[in-house]
Parts: sequence; structure tokens; C-alpha cells
Amino acid sequence: MNAPFLTQGAEGHPRRRFTNADIERMVEAGVFEPDEPMELIKGEILPMASEHDLHARARVRLWQLFSSRLDTRRLFVASEVSLFLSDDIEIKPDLHVFLNELRSHDVRGADVMLAVEIAASTQKRDIELKAPIYAAHGVRELWVLDLDAMRSHVFRAPGADGYGAHQELAADAALTPMEFGEISVRLASLI
Repeated sequence: MNAPFLTQGAEGHPRRRFTNADIERMVEAGVFEPDEPMELIKGEILPMASEHDLHARARVRLWQLFSSRLDTRRLFVASEVSLFLSDDIEIKPDLHVFLNELRSHDVRGADVMLAVEIAASTQKRDIELKAPIYAAHGVRELWVLDLDAMRSHVFRAPGADGYGAHQELAADAALTPMEFGEISVRLASLI
């Protein structure tokens, strides 16, 4: 077996490691639909749950707020746009912000000023699996908005071993991004 092409599943059995290029070829061959809900994390294809009404409303309201308050000539506010962190990681945050001059395909972790994951049954994946990946790739700030527990998780100070700062806030607490002081949002106002 060729080790660079393998991952290891939770039960310890080796699996084939995929790359973003592999996924692109599979889409071209018709194996996957172009808009199929999945993410590629460390070479493994993970299906994404269907978006329900509460999640969709929170995502759209958050996007509207950021798009209306930020200078969109300078900044791009992406919603469910692929973020390619490495050759074997493609994550689709619910929202992420980067300089408008960058093409979304060229955006890397350090270019992302803020990423937001809206969690409805995906809290464990978002906090335990994805947050360390975002941090290791230099995403400056991550919010995980937990719709089930009505709690917000704010992660800052990215590093190779994860985020150096993690704050958990109640639904009525104001969230203000480090780089966009003109925006303040409360999780409770998104639902």
C-alpha cells in the first residue's frame, strides 16, 4: 500500500485518501454532482447534512448583515463557497470573509479574516474536527454558532496546535469580529 494515498478511518482500517483534484475529476466523470453537499477533510469525503429551515434562515440573515455592513468593494462575503485549505481539504463554511481582490479558488486559510460554521447537529464535527483544521491553516477567527444549545463559540489566535483563545457565549451576547468592529450580531437575532 502506498501510505501517502491512505487515510485511516475511526475503526482503524485504511482508506483511500482523496485530493481536491480527485474530486474534481469525479465530478467531471459524473460520479458526484457539482453541487453535491460534501466536504473533503484530510483526504476523506464527508457528506454534509441537509440544511433545514432554521439553519438556512440563520445563514442568510448572517450573510445579509455582513454584506450590508462591510465594504463589499474591498471584502468578499462568501456563503457556502468552497475553501481549499490544502490539496486534501475542501471545507464549505456557512460564511467566510476575505479580500475581494482574491478569487475564491485562490483563498487560503491565512486570507480568511472570519469563518462561521452554523451548527445544527454538527457541533462535534465543527468544534472538534474542523476548528483545529481552521487554526492550523491560519484562519484568523472562527465562530461556531450552535443552534441546538443556543451558544456561540468564538475561536481566535490560530496556531498549529489549534486556537489559543476559545470563548463560549450565551445566545444574547454580542459577537463582534476582530477585524470588523462595525458589525455586531447576536445569535438570538438570527433565528
